[in-house]
Amino acid sequence: MGPELVTNGEFNADASGWTALNSPLIAVAGGSATVEQPGTGSGIYQDIPVTSGQMVRVTVRARRVGSANSFTGIWAMSASDFSSNRVIQNLSTAWAIYVFHIVGSASVCRLYISPQSTGSSVEVDLVSARLLSGNHAIANTFAKRPMLRENANGGRYLEFDGIDDQLITPAFELSNTDKVALGVGVSKVADTEAGGMVCNFSSAGLPSFALQAPAPGNGLTRWSHAGATSSAQVDLALALGAPTVYLAESDLGAPVLSLKSNSAPKASNSGATGGGTYSLGRLSIGDVETSTSQPFVGGLHGLVFLDRAVTAPEYANLSAYLAAETGVTL
Repeated sequence: MGPELVTNGEFNADASGWTALNSPLIAVAGGSATVEQPGTGSGIYQDIPVTSGQMVRVTVRARRVGSANSFTGIWAMSASDFSSNRVIQNLSTAWAIYVFHIVGSASVCRLYISPQSTGSSVEVDLVSARLLSGNHAIANTFAKRPMLRENANGGRYLEFDGIDDQLITPAFELSNTDKVALGVGVSKVADTEAGGMVCNFSSAGLPSFALQAPAPGNGLTRWSHAGATSSAQVDLALALGAPTVYLAESDLGAPVLSLKSNSAPKASNSGATGGGTYSLGRLSIGDVETSTSQPFVGGLHGLVFLDRAVTAPEYANLSAYLAAETGVTL
């Protein structure tokens, strides 16, 4: 993890580094801070410097003091916008450690500590925020988290509910490439949903790519990409419910689009897309990033993404790895 971003998160001597909002009552003693809300909307906050797309791990140790109340921690997308937030509520009188992962979309995220109601108090210490390396996918809210399951062979996978489960990565830069490769191991259950979005890359506009799982009635898995002016797609027929490894490749410059499932022959499409390169964007897993219009229902056993073409040995190794994770024989 990266360096500590919170100033005086241990409240060693005072509340320096924190800004009071609407005159809260603050008492610092024994390495913790007790914050009481004498009026609506009072509390303390601290702005955490981030860069758009960076992932931050936030931890806080907290408990309620006295009568029932709640601690509310809000990580806003900017210093003045609280429309997107993470909230911790319903504390007991016992100390507990809470952990959140957030993705910055501006230059500042605000950590705001306030009791829920007038006259209530909360005690906090060990407030920490650290940058994480890599492109970790997270759920924006608790309800969107897929369930971690274990199959009969001891293999683990993520179960998506087909309602609102979704994981999203931080933004990463693809403007230096017109080629990508995607490998996934999935098992889509037979249901009445439309083709579920396994993985989608989106940015401010084109180019983009997407892998959609089979839908009832047609049993097609669709891999598509869009260049500067138009899109192309390739479909493979496969029965629902069958564990499957998909290997998908996109080359906007050639152009060529290919999709392979398990041991089946590779299908391809060389339709023109207008070329171009990919850009700054995020991977959305389980649905389209900006809506719940194509929820995936089923298991995700593994996912590997590369921002380049793969070599023949890499292709073979990727196939073997995902087959083992998914429980299929190629």
